[in-house]
Amino acid sequence: MYNRPAVLKALWNILPILVGLVITLYIFYPGYLSNDSVDQLTQGRENNYNDWHPPLMSWLWGRIDQVVPGPFGMLVFHNLLFWGGLELFINSAAPNWSRYLKFVLVLLVGFYPPIFMLLSTIWKDVGMTAAFLFGTALLSYAQERKSGLALFAALIAIWYGLSIRINGIIAAIPLIFFAAVIFHDLGYFATWKHPNKTLQILISGIVLTGMMFFTTKVIEKGFIKVSPTYPIQQVLIHDLVGISLRTQEVFLPDYLLLPEPPTLRELRRIYTPGTVNHLFFGDDGGLRLQFTNSRSLISNLVSTWENVVLDHPKAYLFHRSRIFYRQYWLEGSRVCHPYQDGTTPNALGIQSSQTALTRNLFARMDSIQTTFLYRGWIYLLITFLLVLYGYGYALFNRMKFPLSTMILALSTSGLLFGVAYFFISPACDFRFNFWVMISAILSLIATAYFKTQPIPPGQASVFFKS
Repeated sequence: MYNRPAVLKALWNILPILVGLVITLYIFYPGYLSNDSVDQLTQGRENNYNDWHPPLMSWLWGRIDQVVPGPFGMLVFHNLLFWGGLELFINSAAPNWSRYLKFVLVLLVGFYPPIFMLLSTIWKDVGMTAAFLFGTALLSYAQERKSGLALFAALIAIWYGLSIRINGIIAAIPLIFFAAVIFHDLGYFATWKHPNKTLQILISGIVLTGMMFFTTKVIEKGFIKVSPTYPIQQVLIHDLVGISLRTQEVFLPDYLLLPEPPTLRELRRIYTPGTVNHLFFGDDGGLRLQFTNSRSLISNLVSTWENVVLDHPKAYLFHRSRIFYRQYWLEGSRVCHPYQDGTTPNALGIQSSQTALTRNLFARMDSIQTTFLYRGWIYLLITFLLVLYGYGYALFNRMKFPLSTMILALSTSGLLFGVAYFFISPACDFRFNFWVMISAILSLIATAYFKTQPIPPGQASVFFKS
């Protein structure tokens, strides 16, 4: 005899995943590719990797491509992580809400236009966000059900997410420390001689972070057999050009001043605060700055950048703020690159096929992308307020109710990841905001639930408790 209530519960859990997955795959089949996506698939197929993109995703894509050629296999993989993680998160973060409400919430969040449109494209940003969402959901489940298996599975998902995005480690650290809290709650530190809970969590969080980062670097070193490409140089050169135009003096490393130094007028023509691309790419026959893979020249670039930034901090901050404002739509007439609207022309022969439903969706998105839904600063502000409130309670105990450790970790992850783009963003691309947006929305949902429920023992904020 089967357990009918258990079967019905399982069906209710699976149904929103299937609905979201089927609709997404149908509308965006076979998955869209940008130039970055094409580059990663090419590396995966040729088994020849460089450090411009972390190689783990390219390697995995290459293996999936052998079974399902093209973007469709990765489209399925990313959306399985996303929809599965979203359903699991809402079920574990709000266990006492009705199944009908949770079903609706999964679909509302998944089909929220700024989120749904990004699920179309095979980007490492999407892969990282889907992996972190799945990992966070597993952590929430592990804390609620006291499951060591879910905890270790969560760490694998988080490790994958931080391994496929150069700056993924920034978002991963709060999630890893949340895992350390659960390790403590499950009794894994019972044999430690020191009874201080905060110290145990701190040490284990540092150890876990170090292990993940070290493993990622070892794998990258094993995959990459060519000379480094130093992708950070695009950001450093962009900074130097921005500072040069602000101070009316050309500040570039020696190798970019040959055969003759560019003029301010030439730099102004190719500089835009919204992207580094115009500095290096173009077909108008004008000035284009060059990348280098020479270690000595990169050292020269870094040294020049350090000296110029220290000498002209106001010009540097002005330049970086212009990129940041555009990325989070604090200025400008519209958001930058809100989504990919098809596959870019490529040498792989891959094209996107759009149904009438897909074309109608993109037509409607023309008006939606100019609304507040794409104001990235709103999601960043939400994470900031939740972090401020959560740590304010943990430190001073003056708020009406504490936030759960999961909410604090999730909102801190989104905030750190978003703020870090002030210093490293190469363009004002909306996909960079994906994890910030997801963490803000899910933190709000979890907070709404947590505020109306009795606080479970051990789930209140514990980062500062002994």
